[in-house]
Amino acid sequence: MARINVSERGLSQIIELLGDADTEAYQDLRRDLATELGLRRHLPRVVLDLKYQDTVSNGEIEPQSRKPVRTWPETRTLERRVIQLYSRGYSAKAIQTTLLDLTGDSVTVGRIRRITDSTKEACQEWLSRPLEPTYPIVYLDCLYIKIRDGSPRPKALYVALGITSEGVKDVLGLWIARSEGAKFWRTVLIELQSRGVQDIVVVCVDGLKGFSEAIESVFPRATVQLCIVHMIRRSMDVVVWKDRKELSVDLRQVYAAASLEAAEVALRSFERKWEPEYPTVCASWRREWHRLTPFFDFNPFVRQMIYSTNMIESFNLSIRRVTAYRMFSDDAALLNLLHVAIKSIAKHWTGPIRNWRFAKAQFQELSGR
Repeated sequence: MARINVSERGLSQIIELLGDADTEAYQDLRRDLATELGLRRHLPRVVLDLKYQDTVSNGEIEPQSRKPVRTWPETRTLERRVIQLYSRGYSAKAIQTTLLDLTGDSVTVGRIRRITDSTKEACQEWLSRPLEPTYPIVYLDCLYIKIRDGSPRPKALYVALGITSEGVKDVLGLWIARSEGAKFWRTVLIELQSRGVQDIVVVCVDGLKGFSEAIESVFPRATVQLCIVHMIRRSMDVVVWKDRKELSVDLRQVYAAASLEAAEVALRSFERKWEPEYPTVCASWRREWHRLTPFFDFNPFVRQMIYSTNMIESFNLSIRRVTAYRMFSDDAALLNLLHVAIKSIAKHWTGPIRNWRFAKAQFQELSGR
């Protein structure tokens, strides 16, 4: 007796081999298998015992063929293929090799560079496009990327990520400078204002010196929220290893409090316990207290969105993946790649961020102020 592994869809083949390929026989055999062998829809395969003579005369049952390997769509033009690989951070040489492996086409590096350079005009239009008049939340952050500008050195990439009135993420702009500073951030904010932004409800930033003052000088009605996570990291940098766990638990009682009043009580308790040993930690929290606590004025759903800059840091991680193994010839080359990459990333930003429907009402109220 032979034991053959078959799928539920292979039952019709078995029926043909047995000489009963009609619908009634199929249903009877399926019902019998379910009763005798415990066949269920969610089980992919069953073991079926057949007499040897039932199969030897008709040949062996063909095993299920695997799904064909996905190939590159033939309808996709060379330009689209190049741009797709370029958006993932591939260099011109890597694109040439990949196209040769996937399609067998031999494309010169010069032609690939001409295709990627053709997006520069669209990049400039995107960087200077008009923006919405009001943004409920804007995240501002900076990261460093190596650019061969005279000598290879990291340069500061300024990133502004906004949340629209419909709760959808939108990259407002990218800027490059030698280093990060509050003075250049003020220039960035003035440009956003010139492109149509009239009001920002909440601006989430890290603790860069003079950053908050620069924001308020351009958007005086904006609420500046310092990133709690950045503040915790800076505090832990001066704490010895044996005290970190206990101090972090006590610190959590401060920023995770239910209200501003409860947070102030927790901070005073924290200071009484830790100020003798870590006076700089307590002093920094007290000094930045009015910038760290605005999120207490919002409902719990909004608090989750603004208490840290995790949302823009997640976006920055996508940028780092694209630029990780590249050395850029100049600022324009970096901006052109990021423009194409962001268009690819933004295809997934089709709906509002989590819990936006609970936060929208409060932002609408504040927008009307």
